[in-house]
Amino acid sequence: MDCTIRGLVNGVPANILVDTGAATTVLSKNMWERCGARLQGISDRRLVGTQGTPLHLYGSTYIKLELPPEKFQVNVIVADTPIADVILGRDFLRSQRCAIEMKDSSDVLHVQSRGQSIAIAQNKTVDSACGFNVILQESVVVPPCSEIEVVGCTSDLAKQKTWILQGKESKRCAVMVGRALVEPEGNQIPVRLLNPRDVEVPVSKGTTLAELESIPDGHTISALSQEFEIEPSPEHRRKLWEMVEGAEQSLNHEEKAQLFALLLEYHTLLAIGDDDLGRTA
Repeated sequence: MDCTIRGLVNGVPANILVDTGAATTVLSKNMWERCGARLQGISDRRLVGTQGTPLHLYGSTYIKLELPPEKFQVNVIVADTPIADVILGRDFLRSQRCAIEMKDSSDVLHVQSRGQSIAIAQNKTVDSACGFNVILQESVVVPPCSEIEVVGCTSDLAKQKTWILQGKESKRCAVMVGRALVEPEGNQIPVRLLNPRDVEVPVSKGTTLAELESIPDGHTISALSQEFEIEPSPEHRRKLWEMVEGAEQSLNHEEKAQLFALLLEYHTLLAIGDDDLGRTA
């Protein structure tokens, strides 16, 4: 089974293939030239490709492999392989006690030696122009008819850029994810989870919550994030006045008018019904 992870080799972006059929972890010659690793000689080693053709070996080296949020020091063989920048073989998977979970489209590599879960993409290359998955760092329980903020983990490659956070449909994630513009700090992103159901919903560590999508060319961030003036409807005004009427009886008429003006100013933040998810009740 082949799965691809977007990561870093000595700080250089790389496509990393998790290949359970490969006995040895291999670094492509092209990637070796880009990442500047020092090469050491090897002897009595022979590797063959998927077609049984012997691979030309250049030597071995140690690389700093980053599979966000984890970093590893890995000994690799440098060879001519066009499949991926790095082929992560069984030697690495065994040493780190890795397990691959494939229940739906949200495939996850569990690195049990580090207690971490890393998003993987089956049978496709993950490109930074397409986006990155956002993985839940710790298991949570979302209360009925509520929302909570959790921390999601993504690739270090996503930092220093603004992305659109878009919820990802998954059988493992029975909650809604708030769409937002985000700028990752390191590899961590705040994610709003909304549960519209009347029962609590558990969400497990390692669940793919969302995907970071690139902002299309020609679109500016200011155009996406600017504030719009929205006039409250007559029904909204009535509900807000009911809030004022239900306030402390000690408020005089002038104080109630000031409170009503304040509620009108921030009316887009306030819930006036059960369907106003994401607003304050």
